[in-house]
Amino acid sequence: MIELSNADIRSLQKLIHNISGIYLNQRQCERLKQHISTYISSNNFKNFQQYYRILKTEEKHDEQIHTRELLSFATNNETYFFRNTAHFDALANVILPELVRRKTNPNLRIWSAGCSIGPEPYSIAITMSQNAPLLKNWNLEILATDIDYQSLNQAKDGLYNKRSLQNTPEHLLHKYFQQIGSGYQIDNEIKNLVNFTYSNLQQTPYPRSKFGQWDIIFCRNVIIYFSEEQKRKVIKHLHRSLASGGYLFLGHSESMLGLSDSFMVTNCAGTHLYQKNDASPIHQQTTKPKQTEAKIRSTKSYGAHNWPETLNSSDLTMDRKETREGDKQPISGNLPPNIDIENLIAKGKLFADKGEYQSAANHYQKVIDIDYHNAEVHFLLASVLEQLDSLDEAIYEYKQTISFDPTCIMARLNLGRIYSSAGDREKAREEYKIALSKLQVLPPTYDVQYSGGFSAELLTKLCYKKLEQFPTM
Repeated sequence: MIELSNADIRSLQKLIHNISGIYLNQRQCERLKQHISTYISSNNFKNFQQYYRILKTEEKHDEQIHTRELLSFATNNETYFFRNTAHFDALANVILPELVRRKTNPNLRIWSAGCSIGPEPYSIAITMSQNAPLLKNWNLEILATDIDYQSLNQAKDGLYNKRSLQNTPEHLLHKYFQQIGSGYQIDNEIKNLVNFTYSNLQQTPYPRSKFGQWDIIFCRNVIIYFSEEQKRKVIKHLHRSLASGGYLFLGHSESMLGLSDSFMVTNCAGTHLYQKNDASPIHQQTTKPKQTEAKIRSTKSYGAHNWPETLNSSDLTMDRKETREGDKQPISGNLPPNIDIENLIAKGKLFADKGEYQSAANHYQKVIDIDYHNAEVHFLLASVLEQLDSLDEAIYEYKQTISFDPTCIMARLNLGRIYSSAGDREKAREEYKIALSKLQVLPPTYDVQYSGGFSAELLTKLCYKKLEQFPTM
């Protein structure tokens, strides 16, 4: 097997980014290194340099066999049917009836962008089939696109394992799938509703419907892999691709924050999505996206600065200490010149202290655009997103904090609290257990980072108290 250097991997990382917009982190690069090393050997390349020259040559031609294989290694195809059921509830119970009532022509156009191996567009097709009486005499078009040809071929086959159907209701499984050995073949009626084709969101023009602009676009868990600049470009082009009043679905961990003001946040069926409305940009909204009982919700938000309200003084006797100095994560990476990161953070904190959470979030987002690996700012952004009731986005930012600083105990505790409020006992228990394991190796009087001065001993007692509420199932 041919050994690849770090410089070789950086070359591939840059090439993948230029072609697809996907940025591979260090862990993903290590996995790519193993795949490509095997691929080079099995395809009889003499060395990496020869392989890389072929890739660069393919950029100028339509036949891109090795480039397609490279992108297949780089993309994440972990998905399943009816992922985020609230989105499909909203589609069936709110959006579809609204479009049928509002539209002046009987054409419904839906685009699944970044469809991977197909569960999302097929879930859309099943939802449409379940609502067939509403669409009588309507023309339905469902386009599904992806950058990975292997994923598209698998999607066209329509054969899935049990894991891909983990969230599929039993009655739909029996109605729309046929079991073949250990796999499940989707019904031809559903398969024929979806048209699969290649598309790269980094390249324009975007696909167009045969009837005009799209009424609905699903682009979930796609832009999360892009840089902030690329996210803005993609959102801009998706906006242009939507018909007036059209709807955009993003993933739970994706936010429009700082990317565009050309959408309104629409809340329905226990989730929120984005509606194209040029006359009413999102920043003019007077209502914030709130969660219903079907979704993660919080009757009261607790940022890092008000954890005391979650403690019972009769059970916990440790005194609160003053916040210690030096709690900040070091700024990482090579930053652009003349950018005052500390000033942006300080202004964000000032806005947060004044209760101007949207302004605070905007400042923190600016820092992240410049220095994405700054764990402190991801944590601060998560805290103000909680105050804005944007809990899905807050969860994502807390997870980003942990990915860049695995020692961050408060991110774990805050995740545990959010999951607990949502009634997700299993996830809450897991976060409290991890936090407890990290607290137990600290000195009892250690002031925990971002806690506002609480000691390890005090927070350890809190974890035990919380875990008592979530006994092992």
